Amino acid sequence: MKSAVPRQPVEASTPTTLRLDGEEYLAFAGCNYLGLAHHPAVRRAVVETLETLGLSSAASRETSGNHLHHERLEQALAEFLGVEEVLLLPNGYLADLALLQGLTDRVEVVLVDADAHPSLFDAARLADKQLMDFGPGDLERAGALIERHAGRGLAVLTDGCFPMRGRVAPSAELLALLPEHGTLVIDDSHGLGVLGERGGGSLELAGIADPRAVLTFSLGKALGAAGGAIAGSATVISAVRRRSDVYVASTPIPPPLAAAAVAALDVLQSEPQRVERLQANCAHLHQLGRRLGLDVGDPQLPVLTVPVQDSAAGENVHESLRARGVFVPLVRYPGGPEAGLLRVGITSEHTAAHLLRLERALEEVL
Repeated sequence: MKSAVPRQPVEASTPTTLRLDGEEYLAFAGCNYLGLAHHPAVRRAVVETLETLGLSSAASRETSGNHLHHERLEQALAEFLGVEEVLLLPNGYLADLALLQGLTDRVEVVLVDADAHPSLFDAARLADKQLMDFGPGDLERAGALIERHAGRGLAVLTDGCFPMRGRVAPSAELLALLPEHGTLVIDDSHGLGVLGERGGGSLELAGIADPRAVLTFSLGKALGAAGGAIAGSATVISAVRRRSDVYVASTPIPPPLAAAAVAALDVLQSEPQRVERLQANCAHLHQLGRRLGLDVGDPQLPVLTVPVQDSAAGENVHESLRARGVFVPLVRYPGGPEAGLLRVGITSEHTAAHLLRLERALEEVL
């Protein structure tokens, strides 16, 4: 996804504001859904670990680059998600590729949701797998393709949710269609910390506890840290460690960021009101969208998209909102309209007053 207006460097930020060109804006942007990137405990973990371990681990984890904080984070994530093991990767995009490399001996055919993140398509192509899309959550087409290829090594790839499309993936239904030795890969980058009563993501929401299901995700969204991870059975994680060049030949996330992610996960579990506030704000955001006559999606999702007639109109709306002290990015994303969309992103830290200000600004400029 890229901005449809010239990018600008952010000079300072909070969970609800950005400073650009010396001006502070009420911001509805990005993916810091729980405000954890700015939480005092998360920032403190970075500083304390920086003092003892420095910034970079400076080597592959399979040589001298494995640190205690990496292993603590993997264990904490596994316990939170209810899976056997977790493996860290440098980022969420590479987590998808590393997983497909690890599964190379058991997967021949890959079926991908048509709306899936480009990382899933790239992972299948770069792993040299036969690739087909089954439309946007089309269970009938997915079932037909699975039946046709059931005798071969089969993996189904989907995002856990599609905030820009306004829908949640039918993860449980896809898993039910798979044969015994199939694999369901859920990229839950936008689901972790957002979906489910605890913020446990797609597995919690769908009630999935099945070794055929494997999660990939970014730590740079709701958890407010950085890096990526794969979560699944011990067999899958062991295969990735043995077979993935992406994992073996890359430097892991800096130890201070691993410590920050552990702290963020602790906050997520000790402050459940953050998830409650986020989910209440999501419902409010979608009510706002309906009042404005927009085509709103699933009310569990923290994003509202506003279509624009053309690029010039989109830029005009974006600038008109900025003139009112409200920042909403105009973005283009793969498969989306060329003119772009206004992407209104909500966090748990936005207040009722913030939402009222957003509503008034949108009413004035749309």
